[in-house]
Amino acid sequence: MKRFFAILIVLAACLALFCVTAGAENITNDVTWEEISSESQLRALEYGTHYAKVTQSFEVSTPSNIFVYGDLTLDLNGCTITLKAKNKEDFNGYAMFVVGDDTNKASFTLMDSSPAQTGKLTFAYLGDTYQEEENGQTVTKTCRAGAVSMKKGSAFTMKSGTIDRFGGTYTLSVINLGRPNTTFNMEGGVIQNCTTPNDLGGIAVGITSSGNTFNMTGGEIKNCETGGSGVIYASNATVHIGGNAKITNNKSGNGGAFYVKNDTRLTIDGNAVIEGNEGSRNGGAIYACVGSSEKDKPSSVEIGGSAKISGNKASGTYSYGGAVYAENAAITMTGGTIENNGAQNGGNELFLIGSTTFTMRGGKLRHTIDAAAWRTVSLRSSAKLSISDGEIELLNEPYAMELRDTAKLTATGGTVIASGTIAAFDLVSTADVDPEKAATFAGADAETAEFITYPNLTTYAGSKYIKLVPGWKLTLDSNGHGTNPDPIIVPKNYGAKLPMLDDTDGYVCTGWYYDAACTRAYAMEKITADTTLYAGWVQSGSFGLSFSGVNQDTNDVWYLTFDPVTYGTEEWGKSQTKTFTITNTGAVALNVELENKSGGGILAIYFEKNENSPGSKYVKSAVLKPGASKLVYMESEGLGHRVGSFVSASFKITAKDFTDETHKQEYLVGLKWQRNPAIASLDTPELNPNTFDYGTTLGEIELPEGWSWVDSSDVRLPVGTTEASARYTLSDNDKKYYDWSNVEGYDAEAGTVTRDIALTITKGDAAAMLFSCTLPTDLIYDGTPKEATVTALEAPAGYAPYTGTFTVLYNGSATPPTDAGTYQVSISGSGDDCYRSFIALRDENWIFTISPATVTPPAAVTGLVYNGETQTGVVLPENALFTLTGNTAKNAGEYTATASLLSKRNYVWSDGTSDDKRIAWSIARASVTPPAAVTGLVYNGETQTGVVLPENALFTLTGNTAKNAGEYTATASLVSKQNYVWADGTSDDKRIEWSIARASVTPPAAVTGLVYNGETQTGVVLPENALFTLTGNTAKNAGEYTATASLVSKQNYVWADGTSDDKQIAWSIAKAVLSDITVLMESFAQGKTPSTPALSANPDHAAVRFYYSTRNLNSGGTLWSAEKGKTLSVGVHYIYAELDESENYLAYTTAPTSFVVYTLATGERIRISETKHGYVQAPPSAMPGTAVPVAAEPDKGYVLGSLRVTDESGRSISVTEKADGTYFFIMPDSTAYIDAEFVGNMPFVDVPVSAWYADAVRDAWANGLIDGVNATHFEPDGSLTVAQAIKLAAALHQRIENGTVTLKNGSPWYRSYLEYAVEHGVIEESYLGYSAAALNAPVQRAEFAHILYGAAKPYAAINEIGANALPDVKTGDRYADEIYTLYRAGVLTGSDRSATFYPTSLIRRSEAAAILIRAFDEEARKTLTLQ
Repeated sequence: MKRFFAILIVLAACLALFCVTAGAENITNDVTWEEISSESQLRALEYGTHYAKVTQSFEVSTPSNIFVYGDLTLDLNGCTITLKAKNKEDFNGYAMFVVGDDTNKASFTLMDSSPAQTGKLTFAYLGDTYQEEENGQTVTKTCRAGAVSMKKGSAFTMKSGTIDRFGGTYTLSVINLGRPNTTFNMEGGVIQNCTTPNDLGGIAVGITSSGNTFNMTGGEIKNCETGGSGVIYASNATVHIGGNAKITNNKSGNGGAFYVKNDTRLTIDGNAVIEGNEGSRNGGAIYACVGSSEKDKPSSVEIGGSAKISGNKASGTYSYGGAVYAENAAITMTGGTIENNGAQNGGNELFLIGSTTFTMRGGKLRHTIDAAAWRTVSLRSSAKLSISDGEIELLNEPYAMELRDTAKLTATGGTVIASGTIAAFDLVSTADVDPEKAATFAGADAETAEFITYPNLTTYAGSKYIKLVPGWKLTLDSNGHGTNPDPIIVPKNYGAKLPMLDDTDGYVCTGWYYDAACTRAYAMEKITADTTLYAGWVQSGSFGLSFSGVNQDTNDVWYLTFDPVTYGTEEWGKSQTKTFTITNTGAVALNVELENKSGGGILAIYFEKNENSPGSKYVKSAVLKPGASKLVYMESEGLGHRVGSFVSASFKITAKDFTDETHKQEYLVGLKWQRNPAIASLDTPELNPNTFDYGTTLGEIELPEGWSWVDSSDVRLPVGTTEASARYTLSDNDKKYYDWSNVEGYDAEAGTVTRDIALTITKGDAAAMLFSCTLPTDLIYDGTPKEATVTALEAPAGYAPYTGTFTVLYNGSATPPTDAGTYQVSISGSGDDCYRSFIALRDENWIFTISPATVTPPAAVTGLVYNGETQTGVVLPENALFTLTGNTAKNAGEYTATASLLSKRNYVWSDGTSDDKRIAWSIARASVTPPAAVTGLVYNGETQTGVVLPENALFTLTGNTAKNAGEYTATASLVSKQNYVWADGTSDDKRIEWSIARASVTPPAAVTGLVYNGETQTGVVLPENALFTLTGNTAKNAGEYTATASLVSKQNYVWADGTSDDKQIAWSIAKAVLSDITVLMESFAQGKTPSTPALSANPDHAAVRFYYSTRNLNSGGTLWSAEKGKTLSVGVHYIYAELDESENYLAYTTAPTSFVVYTLATGERIRISETKHGYVQAPPSAMPGTAVPVAAEPDKGYVLGSLRVTDESGRSISVTEKADGTYFFIMPDSTAYIDAEFVGNMPFVDVPVSAWYADAVRDAWANGLIDGVNATHFEPDGSLTVAQAIKLAAALHQRIENGTVTLKNGSPWYRSYLEYAVEHGVIEESYLGYSAAALNAPVQRAEFAHILYGAAKPYAAINEIGANALPDVKTGDRYADEIYTLYRAGVLTGSDRSATFYPTSLIRRSEAAAILIRAFDEEARKTLTLQ
């Protein structure tokens, strides 16, 4: 078993890496999902439109964001993508996904189609924390990064899935809307556990740019925390929280859920829940303000629907606003509930400050629990709360509502209930409560609260319980006397105790009436609408008080006269009072005496001691003087007296002395009165009409106001009845103001008057209740009649049964119906004893409906795309029960087909309607893929196409071609915007950015290895068709130079390093090494002045010193002078020269040259034969028998082959070689002849001496015209390249022109020869443009002749060869002219007797040497005769 569980654990761990596959939610089925399982696959979705489904969990590494520049829908599919950071720098300001950029809009949709909804994006960083120094202390911070950051105009939609454990950094929220016009739609899913290492506002959602929208209609944001402002932070944005969205258990500094400012509009509606959030400073749920900038505008909050904001709290010690903290904001509540939130210091529900307005048009604001704060709703500064509908209930606090400064509460409707243990309102005198259209109840609690007619500041500030309810406006019109009182707001369905107006102009107010004529008195009836009442008036009599008589106990009597006081309806009127003072020592008032001067009415006197007098408040005794008919105690303490009918009476006030103390007492005397009751009368009501049908109940016969039937109101009188008893019930005012004792039918005990009222009962109309009706049951149209059954009931309750005959009708017809429709069953009858005849008697339940047969409306054909043909968008089925119009079209567009039922009576659509159906259908515009820019275009001097117009394109292009390098915009316009649409769904012209890059030009390189050669040389070569110009690139003398390369067009060309400024190229010509310079020295006779030694060449006129020696060496010699030369001994001597370094040449020492010092003699002459390839020196004559010195010097590449001396007879004379390399012979008696032969001495081992080309190779090599392939090999059968042929031509030209070859290899090796040959006209400039491959290709014989031709021209003709004489070279052939010229000059000889040239064959090196030496040495040229 343990092994089984182990296997399960391993299997579960493996499965955790893979994801549950399910259908993608809310995505059409015609998309293609790409499966991804790695970071690289996710990053590959950067551009274009993609629907990607994750099939295996994986990690994404920082610091590179995942960019979305197209439209990406990502289905997590139950998998987890983890953002893994390696160090804190990787996530500072970092977001996992970046959607769009500031020029390109993009969209990103996140979803999770797995059934368990386990897919999520999450963040991980080593241990989730790191340490950082702050203010000299090491603190531990939480590592977090953002999840999604949106750029300008982009959108992020979250349908499902979870974003977990991300967090804001210093600049980014988890969902960051930091660029203008971005949108975040949260339709589902969860954002949770978001934290931040700093006080970033908007940890979950941050909106910091204008024009942004956050729309949350589902899902939940929970358990996120920041020390900053709001888990959701919004500035200048639109935020909507609706649907079933939840924002719960989050925490921040200001605004546990929301911090909104600067013209942000926050709407919370639907079934949204904002619950359990906490603001550690202010605003447990919402903090709304203007912002810190002077340009910022107020924000607004709208709460409606069934939204609920509860259980949030502002938790800090000095925190305000458990639900809402608002400063200079506008809040509107039309629905929903705000309840039982809490704040530590004030405003458990609302804390409104500044110019904030809270307008309540519906919903509930409730607080029914105990909380720390004393004030549930707090208004300060100039804040205003107005309610026109809805309910505010604030209970269980010391103060329910606080109004400070100039704050104001206005009620025009709705209900406000406030109760507090101290007072309902904590209200300062500068604040205001205005029950504009609400009635006020005030008291100690709900049970004792009374309606306050005219509430004031004291009412609200001093009552523990206040209730404002909707009321009616009662306008009081003084009706011509006095001043109109202020209107009264009376609670609906309440009566009002009205103020009595003071007497004025000799009139006494008699009460309030519904009319100005005062015919109907208001007796505190319930007010049911806005009402105006009018005051009633009567002229006053003369009433007064007088005091007379002297008691044995007093010395003083006071007399006082009063005018009448006001008349009241419910109670005694207002009292008129006068104060008198008893100053006698020890006096106290005992009695009051009343005198009635007017007669009639009820009078009373009350008497009490003023509050500022010592002693008890009320006098304990009072005596009614004779003349009063009756004494009734009416006031407290027995001081009030009711006086009945009397003629006169008087009270007097007497004083009793006190001897124990002296004190002053003040007394108050007043008078109240009321008129006597009037004699009542009552008429018997007369009914009009007074004849009624049988079946009428007494309750249906209306009586005048105040009357009611004695019998039960449901009694039905039989036919023939002539009268019925009714009673009038007296009202309290009736009893109070009228005497009913003489009225007929008056019952004093019952307070009623009873009378018989005449009436007549006749036959009535039959009622449907007298019958029963059974309706048909099969009520779907099928073409058959439907019939109902009607029968008369035997004993209908309370009625006589119907006994007559009747006929059943259907909508007035006796024929049962077949067509669909609603039918009223009725009956027509003859009548009977109780009921009149009737026609079409019916009952509301006698109705049945034959329902039309249901027809399914046709559906639109979907997926139609414009194809140039007429298409059918709604198909008409066979045997259809409807017709169709407007169901075909050709062009793309939105269409409406109309389906009409064949019979609208008998057929109905499946949705129950029968009106024509409008079926919207469409032909989608054909999708056209916008053209893409051609990439990689580089300026080439030609007009190029940056955006290609395909064949049969469905769009036109402009601006898609250009010549010069630069950034361009092509415009693609659909050929028909009606019928075509771009692949992204738009049809506006597409702007396609394209460019021609500047052509990259390789800067020229300096030619290396240049050595002075006496010619102008090029240190930086300008290629053929060069894209730049050169200056300072040529020179003649040795030295250091700088060439300047300038692009021919900086617009179209750029150097390979990306710059376009002029390039400075350093180059140089090295000083040349002299060679082949010899000392020219003639032999001379001993003792004679020698000739001056000279040099064969001194090109730079360098300073020269000559040295001589007896050794064949160029060192260790003696400085030469003519004087020293005279002293030389006879024999062979050597002389060499040292040349100093000059401007263009290095210092140089020549090879030693031999000369002979001989004895001047008149002996036989010595003759030296002419030689080649060397020279011979000897004395011009010598004495017979003497030794004659001989020096033989070969040229380069040659050695002395033989040295022969003969006399005149041809006899050979022995020649002896000395150790120093010179020779001597003994002079004969005759002339001596010296013959020397110099033979070649080449280093090439592969050139046999007997080869036909051996002399040519040797001579060419010896003259510096050609080299071997290496030091010891010539490779005579090898071929030449074009570059090598150019080198031979350049060397030939320089040897002919300068007598020597000084050209050296460059870089590349052939560069110096190529430039020399072009500069001196040997070859054309076009060769400068040859590629390396072309120059290194083998050269054909014809091109070799062409290249060599320019090196030694002009060529003198020695052969007569006519045009077209050569078998394989004809006039007009390439290079034919040069080839014929070289044949005629004897330079070319052909390969056979016919002089066949073989122009396209490759030339061998041996052939090249032979042609080269003939071009150099005219004596070597050949004559030929063609055969």
